[in-house]
Amino acid sequence: MASEHVLDVVVRRYVLDSERPFPAVLDGIFGGISQPDIGALFSNLAASTSYEQFSALVRLIAGNSVTMEQMTRHVPDAGSYAPVTILHQAPGGTRVADDSVASALAPHHDAAASQVARRLDTEVLGLLRQVTGVPSSANA
Repeated sequence: MASEHVLDVVVRRYVLDSERPFPAVLDGIFGGISQPDIGALFSNLAASTSYEQFSALVRLIAGNSVTMEQMTRHVPDAGSYAPVTILHQAPGGTRVADDSVASALAPHHDAAASQVARRLDTEVLGLLRQVTGVPSSANA
């Protein structure tokens, strides 16, 4: 029988502000994740003569199929919570935001999926802190 369910999800968002330039942060993120085929983006970047010619707002959807499979084994909806990272250039620096996958999965109350999601959050947040120069804090 077909059905529809609505689940309200409270998500924890980490926002890191950095004095590091946008290109350096973006390069650091690309260097720290495996990249899907995003040839059109790189073609546009290659054709531009500076980052300023390109949009200062970049949305990266980065996912690891093995990690997603580990979570969806326990919670089928988990595949829709791939880590989404939003970057935008702020005056004098760069802002990076990431929504916690573990917080998105919390309403499902599945310990195994939550454990995988917490590991993923730790890895993503560690990379973002490294490339922005923001130290680890009690907000995690």
